[in-house]
Amino acid sequence: MVCNGWRLRGVTYRYGAISALREVTVDLAPALFHGVIGPNGSGKTTLLDILLGLRRPLAGEVWFDGQPIAAYGRRELAQRMALVPQEFSVDFDYTVTDVVTMGRHPYLPRFGAPGEEDRRAVERAMSLLDIAAFADRPVTGLSGGEKQRVVVARALAQDTPYLLLDEATASLDIRHTLQILDTARRLVTEEGRTVVAVLHDCNLAAAFCDRLLVLDRGRLAAYGPPAEVLTPALFARVFGVEARLRREEGRLRLDFVGICC
Repeated sequence: MVCNGWRLRGVTYRYGAISALREVTVDLAPALFHGVIGPNGSGKTTLLDILLGLRRPLAGEVWFDGQPIAAYGRRELAQRMALVPQEFSVDFDYTVTDVVTMGRHPYLPRFGAPGEEDRRAVERAMSLLDIAAFADRPVTGLSGGEKQRVVVARALAQDTPYLLLDEATASLDIRHTLQILDTARRLVTEEGRTVVAVLHDCNLAAAFCDRLLVLDRGRLAAYGPPAEVLTPALFARVFGVEARLRREEGRLRLDFVGICC
């Protein structure tokens, strides 16, 4: 399977009269952890939808792994990319194992049952997210944070070269937030996979990501390594806050001082 990432050229998208993305041009190379940051309403989720092929740009081009993304079928894309969405609801009493196994559907024939390879992928994903202990519990009886870990495990069970996280850690405590981001980091470093994650915590983005993509009102404000992207000038211009940067044990750390006048 050829993996050479995404190439976006002049990508524009609108919801009616509201612009979500404006002429975004960027290359997202494979085998890197890409973080997507920006203020609320800056187009982060729309960008992920474009990368996934769920939305077609109104203008511009999107290439994925060497060909236009529109050339792929839904099943083929599902075998290449897995998504952890912002929201996920289950109205039936599916067990945790049932939901995680849903990640294997792109590989199953119609009406086919999961095989041994599928079961191994499900067990590995549940182990990585520390949810094997409640494998037989109904998802409807879990806490919000537990459900979110189940959704991440479902994406990991999909076993794709590309993993997209849309605020996947928003409802989690710090331990499980770090667990998920560390798992994603290891998938990149040890297995050469590609992660694209929408993140709100800029310190976590600086700690885990190889590249940061900053959106501001639908436009690409910056893209590059965290140490080059995260500057006081960028925080003042894009977020309207005063930030101070420092190095702590070799890592970039941000202190937010106040709101810019």
